[in-house]
Amino acid sequence: MPVLPKNRHELFAQGLAKGLGIGAAYEAAGYKPSPAAATRLSKNVKLQERVAELQAASAERATVTRQWMLERLKENVERCMTAMPVLDREGKPTGRYRYQNNLANKALELLGKALGMFVKRGA
Repeated sequence: MPVLPKNRHELFAQGLAKGLGIGAAYEAAGYKPSPAAATRLSKNVKLQERVAELQAASAERATVTRQWMLERLKENVERCMTAMPVLDREGKPTGRYRYQNNLANKALELLGKALGMFVKRGA
């Protein structure tokens, strides 16, 4: 569906697609506050179709998925659990190593929660 022919209608649809309430989207489109008029316009079928189209396009652009997040958390755990050399100011290894258990534990906790592994038992 192409852009709506009336610019204010398009702006209203974009506001709704972004999650604004009917009144806020109506005012953001340049209209004077009028709850009745905003409600009436929101029921326009072409406008509703445009909002759905804008929301679908936005969902397609969202690149952060559950799988992506789980992969990054797993990667963090693996990095934090590897002993990393401590470097001096010039970037040379000092012969000492650092293990970041607190960060690994936090990433493991987030992974466990995402996978439903930590269930609260009866109080």
